[in-house]
Amino acid sequence: MRRAASRRSAGWSADMTTMLGGSTLTGPHAHRRLMPRADWSDAGWIIAHPDQVAEAKRLLARGEEVPRWAKRYAVYRRRGLPCPRCGTPVASERLGLQTMYWCPGCQEYP
Repeated sequence: MRRAASRRSAGWSADMTTMLGGSTLTGPHAHRRLMPRADWSDAGWIIAHPDQVAEAKRLLARGEEVPRWAKRYAVYRRRGLPCPRCGTPVASERLGLQTMYWCPGCQEYP
């Protein structure tokens, strides 16, 4: 009796796709071959920042230039140097094991 029950459960567990929605392509890495690995970080950033993506779309619709991804780091490791946008010296502060950089003229203190 026990042997027959284990055979039935083995058949059921082998077909977990029925419980998971009928598709084996449901995991976070299921489509990883469809997108080059180099694009993963940009895709993650886009998913995590929908408001900024929407703003970029609005700017593009108006024909304005959208800043490149690299401009996000315009003040990184530039402590004491002038901000490329307003000229205010870039400030920095240690936070845990990392250093934060920001422009006191353009950005609020985090």
